[in-house]
Amino acid sequence: METAKQKAAFYRTAVLPTQQVVTDQTLLRYNGMFVGVFDLLIARQEQIDSGRDYIEALDDYWEARTELERVLGRRLPPGELRPSSLE
Repeated sequence: METAKQKAAFYRTAVLPTQQVVTDQTLLRYNGMFVGVFDLLIARQEQIDSGRDYIEALDDYWEARTELERVLGRRLPPGELRPSSLE
């Protein structure tokens, strides 16, 4: 569960912001006519793929958490591992 949590946090804090910067910079380069439309589309597709991977990482975390709660036979404290605390 901890590994899944760290993976989701990595996507949220590192991968997604980096992909946003790449897409923004590619758009600027496209507007300046330095790259073509296909380069812009590739950058946007990579950003979308990163978002999908982040969602999958969150899914893995919640599945692991649910499995841990099932094995323990009790619910984990809600304040301990809320989705907003995945940083």
